[in-house]
Amino acid sequence: MDASQQLSRRVVALAALAFSVVLHASTPATVPSELGQGGTWGAQSWTSGDLDQFGGEPHARGDASSTLLVRYHYYVSDYDTAKLAPKWVAHIDTQASAQAAASRKAGQWDRGQYTFTPDANVVNYSQAHHLAWVTNADYTNANPPGLKPVTAKNRITRGHMASNLEMKGHGDDQAGMQSQEESFSFANVCPQMQGHNAPLWAALENDCLQLAARVGRVAVITGPVYAADAAHPLLTTEAPRGKCKVPIPTHFFKIIIASVHGHTEAVAFLVPHLPDLTAEHRFDFAVGVRKVEEATGINFMPAMGPNDEVEDHPSDELLDLLQQD
Repeated sequence: MDASQQLSRRVVALAALAFSVVLHASTPATVPSELGQGGTWGAQSWTSGDLDQFGGEPHARGDASSTLLVRYHYYVSDYDTAKLAPKWVAHIDTQASAQAAASRKAGQWDRGQYTFTPDANVVNYSQAHHLAWVTNADYTNANPPGLKPVTAKNRITRGHMASNLEMKGHGDDQAGMQSQEESFSFANVCPQMQGHNAPLWAALENDCLQLAARVGRVAVITGPVYAADAAHPLLTTEAPRGKCKVPIPTHFFKIIIASVHGHTEAVAFLVPHLPDLTAEHRFDFAVGVRKVEEATGINFMPAMGPNDEVEDHPSDELLDLLQQD
């Protein structure tokens, strides 16, 4: 999809949202956000350097009419209103945010005081198009028959794409609390089994912070993969009181981009959505960015051209840094 198509679908989305605001005077509690438009795609706080590190806005092949580019202060979500989940979520970790995240752990930083909430722009768009939107009811007792009996490990949870841990490290205390609250938007959530969310996925999130502490800044893109086949059909959530059946990813990906000694380096992780993976084996799932592009149909780092030397293979330099004690 070229830049003109990206702009066109955002203009259509904005028009629908304006119409929705007129039709619906009252809406449920929501998380406020801004929509990407006119070539503006990054998080609200990002600098030009932050944007450059991603190598351009990721471009998904195919029809993008159902997606909204939802911008928060420290992360951005390309949200698919058809699949009821983001296609990708991008954020920045810095040396300062890594240090702050390590100290913001109790009291006002306790994640238990936050509630997952729909995004305001997603709700407005969904109302205008007579679509359902995800609420907490859709994630309550949500395991389908194919994931029963329910155990502590296979229980379907609300899986952050930009983690709460990473988001609360940004800015001063006020900005950090706002960013932490924004991370609980459903525009940042995919169905994820608890045993996948932790320990392996949580370890990768912490690895991103540790890498930022070493190199100064890292760009991170995270999202779902739907690679079902005839033998393993795609499952959806089936919450008794929910209105939505959210597709359950077969894999998750995480792309990490950083500058090392003046050179752009990238490594990706393509991890099966299984409940019994261990943190010790997370580096077994390291791949080149190209593998994630093939699995998702998304072109990452498009402004860098073919970029084969960066995208074809996982960076040895980053893997060495990620595995340092």
